[in-house]
Amino acid sequence: MHRAPVDGGAMKEGRGVSGELPTLERVRAALRGEARIRPSREPINLELHSGTLTMEGEVDHIAAKMPALEVALAKAGVVGIVDRLRVHPQVAMGDGEVRDRLRDVLLEDGDLADCTIRTWVKGVAELVHQPPEPTDRIDIRVDDGVVTLDGDVVNGIGVTPPEEDGEAGMTDAVVRVLEKDLFVDAASTRVHSRRDVVTLDGTVLRDAERKLREDDPRYLSAWTGW
Repeated sequence: MHRAPVDGGAMKEGRGVSGELPTLERVRAALRGEARIRPSREPINLELHSGTLTMEGEVDHIAAKMPALEVALAKAGVVGIVDRLRVHPQVAMGDGEVRDRLRDVLLEDGDLADCTIRTWVKGVAELVHQPPEPTDRIDIRVDDGVVTLDGDVVNGIGVTPPEEDGEAGMTDAVVRVLEKDLFVDAASTRVHSRRDVVTLDGTVLRDAERKLREDDPRYLSAWTGW
């Protein structure tokens, strides 16, 4: 196992194969050369073991996280990534506020109407939603800014024959993300997807709203570019 800070500082060597060092150097160089990637405070730490790269650190914006993952995965010798990159919060919130906001989002989602929803605070569970005939359960925990969702939501619907999400599925996912953003007028935004590239059309009154519309789709793991 090897660890290397992206800012070009001395690389700390630990357990692992020495042949992984060149791969780490290539990833470090690629991250330094990508203008969109800017660590928030401390440099991004990298660990490589048997081709699996662990990336841990904090970036200023969601627009920096996805390019960092894509640049690293594109390098020879990297076969998988463990994503531990965090996005620096734009507004500081305590665990309680984060938990309450997440609870409200889940309660407003009609697809989860049949789920029992509980929040946990210091080891004590509070029931916040109990349908007459629950089919699933979701537990919400927030500890030191880390959100954990536990439960047993079961998807019993299968697709035959199996197929990957197409462009229509990606478009629908982006539309749903925009609709859940209270600061975005989703109805005035046209969404198109082609070859994993998302295009947004429309007009906004303020530059801040434009940035929100651009950033929301970046939270989808299937997004690869514009």
